Amino acid sequence: MAITDRRSKVLFLPLVRSFFNAELGKRAKRYAMDAAGELGVDGIFPEDDKYTGGSICSDEDVRGYYDVWRKELSDIKAMVIIGGNFMEERGFQDTLRLLPDDVPVFLIFQNDNPSKMDFPNRGDALCGSLSIHANARLLGREVVSSSGIDLADRNVLITVLRSYMKTIDGIESLRNMRVALVGVNPVEFATTFTNQVELFRLGFSLHTYELLDLWGGTVLAGKQEEHKEEMEKVFPGMTPDNPIYPSDPRVAETRETLADVIANSHIPQDKVDLMIRCFLWIRDVFERDRIDTGGIHCWTSFERYFQITPCTFAAMANSMLEKPLVCETDICHAIVTKLAWDVTGEPGVILDINNPGWDPRIFNVFHCSQTPPEWIEGQARMTNQEIIEGDAAVGEGNAFGPVEGDIVATPFTAVSAATTSDAFHTTVFQGQILKESVGSFGSNGWAFVPNLDEVLDEVHRTGIHHTVLMKGHHGPEVVKALAFRGCFVADCVEEVPSAAEIEGDLGPIPESGRSVCAVHSQ
Repeated sequence: MAITDRRSKVLFLPLVRSFFNAELGKRAKRYAMDAAGELGVDGIFPEDDKYTGGSICSDEDVRGYYDVWRKELSDIKAMVIIGGNFMEERGFQDTLRLLPDDVPVFLIFQNDNPSKMDFPNRGDALCGSLSIHANARLLGREVVSSSGIDLADRNVLITVLRSYMKTIDGIESLRNMRVALVGVNPVEFATTFTNQVELFRLGFSLHTYELLDLWGGTVLAGKQEEHKEEMEKVFPGMTPDNPIYPSDPRVAETRETLADVIANSHIPQDKVDLMIRCFLWIRDVFERDRIDTGGIHCWTSFERYFQITPCTFAAMANSMLEKPLVCETDICHAIVTKLAWDVTGEPGVILDINNPGWDPRIFNVFHCSQTPPEWIEGQARMTNQEIIEGDAAVGEGNAFGPVEGDIVATPFTAVSAATTSDAFHTTVFQGQILKESVGSFGSNGWAFVPNLDEVLDEVHRTGIHHTVLMKGHHGPEVVKALAFRGCFVADCVEEVPSAAEIEGDLGPIPESGRSVCAVHSQ
């Protein structure tokens, strides 16, 4: 996390116009308070017996309410306006002036009942919402999301507020995120190189660690413990950064935890223990340096000197620590993988956009892989990386560690990300992982995306071969979070049919098997 802890509070601003029915404002505020309580939102509301009927209208109200919430200013991560009637625009604007630019603004207002358009029941909040947006623009700000609903409909209000909280948590996730680079980008994957200056400009804090640091803290530390006197002669006085020795009691504890989530049928225990010690080094150093997420060099210098792959301990970091460690030092997708945690409360997964399917709406998501076990159907399996073993400098038996299995069938939101000379580009889209197995090595799944050609065309222009999947359809919220933080966003979000509808459309597998797709992307 950043040097300071993440902000946790939401400032609610119930606004009214004095010449409208005050009861409309009171009802709207009451509904909002109940919904916020049900969702566990840490909200700040004006007291009922103060101001203008418990809402904000006059200059005096703004000042009095400010005296209350300014004590919490450094902990406010968003403001949500509640409009029961037209809303006092000056009350909004003067409050907004007091909030930092990195506090996003949201609006929920009451829709009038077309059957009750008499003055006591009419609030004109739609008209007032336009004034709220205009007043935000006068200050060079914007309202991130705006919804006109019947606040008395609890289910709708909960749905809207829950959606807002996803966006708010996504925006907060990206604020001052601390990103680790463990090793340089592999020369074989120049596509993962980034414009680090642009990432710093957007507020990300980058922290570099040499593979030598990790090697010293694990491989060298192990040799020093096993051959203490001999190693002291060879490397006199050398003390690794945060050494994790084989005798560390956490190794045995973590061994049991790992066995519960990733099956191992043939990999030697000393190799597995080295993976565990790498995981513990990452855990200690990331906690010490307040790192949120990171990328690691994985191809093929890592295997030459560690004689394992980083896949398993990278998956463990994502799953167990909520601190992703993605492959190929791809820090753009490391950022998005951490965003997935904060939007969904579950790990995201970095995958390749790898093979076309039999239909122009289908492609294979694949990695060799550091897929978290939550993304594997059944129990994940630990295996060896045959491609890397083919490197003469690595060799057979020195690339154990990839996580293997079928990607679980689930709706997903995906983000493909990359930097250019002057921007951080993201492409956001939605889809569904199918139940049909790919039948290949690594972790694989067939992904259905209704507008895949459009997505691929955009990725061709601004992305790379990687994408991050998060469970569920959260495209609109992710788009708004990324855009608020200054990313260039290609919004390719489309509604996705249900899994049953997709399977019915695609039909069963023919006896002759699936055919090659004739046209996939223009």
